[in-house]
This record gives sequence, C-alpha cells and structure tokens, in this order.
Amino acid sequence: MRPLYALALSLVVLFSPQASDTSAMEAPRGEDFGVLRTRAEELGAQGSYELAHRVWLEASPLARTPDEKRWVEFRLADTGWRSAAASQRADATPLDEARRALEEMLRKVDRPEKKDRTWAEVEESLADWHWLRRDAQDFYGALSHYQAALDWWAGAP
Repeated sequence: MRPLYALALSLVVLFSPQASDTSAMEAPRGEDFGVLRTRAEELGAQGSYELAHRVWLEASPLARTPDEKRWVEFRLADTGWRSAAASQRADATPLDEARRALEEMLRKVDRPEKKDRTWAEVEESLADWHWLRRDAQDFYGALSHYQAALDWWAGAP
C-alpha cells in the first residue's frame, strides 16, 4: 500500500500548478550568466570538458555583451574539441569543426590592438589542439600558436 501512496503523492506534486511554473525557481537573468560561467570554468579546470561544454551551451543565450558572446563562442569550441579528443570516437568531425571555429575567431582579429585575452586563449587552445591530442602530436603545428599566446601574455598588464 505504501508504494501506491508515494506514487499518488508524486503525481499530485508533479502536476500541481506550482510545480509546472518554473519561472519562480529561476534566478534573475542578470545573475544566470555569471553563475553558469563560474560553474563552466570550474568544470573545465577539473578536466570535465563535456560537462563544461553543456554548461557553456546553457550560458550561451544569456551572454549579453559582445565580449561575453565571444568568450562563450571560444569556450564552446575549446571544450568541444577537448571533450571529443578525450573520447574514443573514430569520427574526427567534432575536432575539425572546433579547429575551424577557433581559426575563424583568429581571422576576425584583423588588427594587433584587437588582440586580447580571448585571442591569446584561442591561440593556446589551437596549440593544444595540435600538440595534446593522442592521435596527432604535431609540435610544429602547435609552436606558432604557443609562441603567439606567450608573446601576448608577456606583454599583458
């Protein structure tokens, strides 16, 4: 009799008007991006790239400024290729798509004064893409990207 009571109670709670109104449970939109960004960055720092990628996907529509949108675009490509590289998938399409997205971000920076932290992180991600993958440790492909990132960091305040 007890399992039936628990099931009935669960159904009442599930279909009650308050349970279906998720707007009351949501945080204010201004705080959402910051919270999600912090969580995604922490997951990435732990090496949980697939989980970080999912959080970045969730944060993407909440990015408001061009800098936030560009950072999310970078993190989606970065965590996308790192997650795909950590798996045993034979399909290299996600890796190649992420590389193309990162290279496109570099192409958009047309003047030296537009090079910023995001640009340096993109360079580092591309360097890692060439060097850290198990299937292709291309030091020479990575070297120019590492050098560009190091040059930027050396001159950064």
